[in-house]
Amino acid sequence: MGVFEALHNTSENAINSGEQYVHATRSYYKLKAFKYLTKSLSSFILILSIGSLVSIGLIFLLIAITIWLSEVMDSVILACLILSTIIFVLAALVFISRKSIDRLVITKVGEDYFNS
Repeated sequence: MGVFEALHNTSENAINSGEQYVHATRSYYKLKAFKYLTKSLSSFILILSIGSLVSIGLIFLLIAITIWLSEVMDSVILACLILSTIIFVLAALVFISRKSIDRLVITKVGEDYFNS
C-alpha cells in the first residue's frame, strides 16, 4: 500500500501545484489587463484635455489672424478665403502623411506593449 499512497500524495501535490499556477497566471493577466486599461484611459484623457485646450487656442488665433489680415487687405471675405485655403492645404498634408503617422504610432505603442 505504500506505493499507492505515495502515488496518491504525489498526484495530489501535482494537482495543488497546477491549481496554484492557474490562479497565479489568472491574477497576472488580470493585473496586466488593468495596467493597459488604465494606461490607455489616462492617455486618452490627457490627449482629450490637451487637444481641447489647443483647439480653443487655435480658434482664437485664427480669429485674430483673420481680423489682422482683413485690416491689411481691406477685405474680410478675402482674408477668410486665404486663411481657409491655408487650413485646407495643411489638412491635405496631414491626410497624405497619415500612413507615416500610423506607422509611427504603431511602432511607439508596440515598443511599450512588447517591452513591458
